[in-house]
This record gives sequence, C-alpha cells and structure tokens, in this order.
Amino acid sequence: MQPSDAFRALNQCLDSATEARQRDLDACAATTTWGIYGAGRLGKKLAAALRSKGKAVEFFLDANLRDGAAIEGVRCGRTENATSAMKAIPVVVALHNPQTDSTLVRRQLLAQGFKRVYLLQEVIDFVPQIENFWLAPRQTSIDARDLLAEGLALISEERSREIFMEVLQFRLLGGSAPKPEPDQYFPASLPLPVLPLRFVDAGAFDGDTIDYIHARGWALEWCAAFEPDMDNYAKLAAKHWEGEAILVPCALADSTRDVEFTPDGSAGHMGEGTVWVRTVPLDSVVGRERVNFIKMDIEGAEPLALRGGAATIQRCQPRIALASYHDPLHMATLPILLRELGYEGSFRLRSHAFNSFETVLYGIEPTR
Repeated sequence: MQPSDAFRALNQCLDSATEARQRDLDACAATTTWGIYGAGRLGKKLAAALRSKGKAVEFFLDANLRDGAAIEGVRCGRTENATSAMKAIPVVVALHNPQTDSTLVRRQLLAQGFKRVYLLQEVIDFVPQIENFWLAPRQTSIDARDLLAEGLALISEERSREIFMEVLQFRLLGGSAPKPEPDQYFPASLPLPVLPLRFVDAGAFDGDTIDYIHARGWALEWCAAFEPDMDNYAKLAAKHWEGEAILVPCALADSTRDVEFTPDGSAGHMGEGTVWVRTVPLDSVVGRERVNFIKMDIEGAEPLALRGGAATIQRCQPRIALASYHDPLHMATLPILLRELGYEGSFRLRSHAFNSFETVLYGIEPTR
C-alpha cells in the first residue's frame, strides 16, 4: 500500500465509520430482544448494559455450557441446538480476546442460520459501558482523523501501512483483522536484534519473553524485568536467571509514586484497583547501563513509561517493541512519541494475535 493509497483508505474508512455508527445505533435502538454468544465476563457485562437500555437478553450461547443452564436468569444453550426462533433473534459475538477469531465465529453463526450477527465494535456506540482496551466508541477514532493521519505518515514500510489500515477497518467496520504473525517481539519479518541482548522487559509477566530468548539460544548479557503484579512476580522470581536479570516489583511510569492497581493475570493495569503498587521511571533504574532492546506491554501505560525512559532511549537508541492495542489511538500516538526520541522513519507494525490484540509497534534502531 503506497502512502497516497493509505491516506485515501484512511479517509474512506473514517467516512464509512461515521455512516456505520449511525446505522448501527439506529438498528440497536430498534431491536428489543438480543442473544449473546459468549457467557464470560464480557458477555455478562454486555447483558447488563443491554438491560440498562431497556433491552431483553433472551439467551447466551456458549460451547462450555450445557443446554438448560441459566446465568443471571438468562437461559443458556449451544449453537448446534439453537431453535429457529433463537436464530431469528440478533446475536452479539461477545468475544474480546487474542485467542478466538470473532469474525470467523460470526461467519460460522451465519452459516448455521442465524439471521443477524453483530461484533462488539458494531454495538459499542449503543452500549459504551463495555469499553475495553481498543474497543471504544467509534467517535473516538472519527474525531482523531488528523492524529491518525499523522501517525500513519510516520510508518514508511508498505506492509506496516497495510496492517495499520486492516486493524482500523476491523475495529471500525468489522472487517477482517490482520493474520497473526508468530514470534511476538522477535518476528522473522524484522531484522534480528543486536546480540548480546541488553534487555528491558516491561510487563515481564512470568518471564515468558526471557524464556523465549533463552530458547532461541541468544546471549542475554543484561536484563531489567518489571512486573508489579505480585502473583506474576512470584513466578518470575522463582525462575533461575543465574544473575542475568534485575527483577523489579514495580510498574513503569514517568515518576515515582504509589498508584492503585488491578491484578488480572497477564492484563493487570493501573487505575482504580484493589491494591497499591509503586511506579518508577525507567531512567532511575537503568542509570548509565547501555540497553539495546526495550519491550513494553504494560496495559496502556506505554506513553508514561516512554517519558520516564526518555534519557535512556535517546542515549542508547535501542530497538523498541511497544504493545499498541490497549488504546484505540496508540497506533498513532506511540510513533509520534517515538519520533520525538529519534525514531522517525524506522517504524514497523506487526499483529501477533486474533482481533488485533498483540499488535506491536516496533522502533527499529535508527542506525539499521
């Protein structure tokens, strides 16, 4: 996709999103009864949101539930046992995760005879209470046309521009998301990292990325791993790093302070929460150490962490891998932030999971 084609596609996508938003709002308002595919946490939240709008939820469909079961007074069933009456009721695919392709589920439901099947991004404007990560009212992106264009202009690689547009079209119009590429943070389509690695792992979880580095047989000369979730940190600390890694039970941000935190497995995040954690700026931990790779997957706090690591990034000019799916505008705002740190023209975008989750912005070392 050439730059002129990309900008044309961006404007067409946002214009179409404006029309789709109103069309879907009207359809949702006119629909009195709904079915929901997926009875997990988000499915239940969607049911509550629909009921708050005066809508009835007739059933949940979920392969993990037996026919005849009930959740919060709503009957449950399996798709293969759905009646013709159930198939006539509009269904929302309440799947918002990296593991299951929601557009494939929609196609399967339509093939099974369901008449109207919506994705979450097609009902979010009617029930904004279900906002989560990139899932947000479409007006957020429509109003950010200039910002999205500025971010897209910084991405020089053709494939990365295509991914940018595929992600946006999926989120705003329900198109197909990019096909996931394996080896997150180290995909084969990018140049190999500089070895030996001097690595910052922000959002270290249980050490899975460091495990991957070891499995590749790459030399890890120095590492600082940050993980504020104490359950995850315990798993991280239980591994034998043989003195390679400095383990820091803190979150990265732009300053040192205590903040509320919600532990949630691999998706723990700052904000309103059940515990307090300490945040630290990366510069205060790295000091004068040289680093050549920084990975950040910290549930939307990437802009704060970049500001807190600005001196290190400008001094070392490492490769940077930033999760860019926690906020609907991060695909644009993160390259703009990195441009200020010397990375203009070196961006790559790759998607590593279904539904545009695990979409990562890579800042390739300016010298490469």
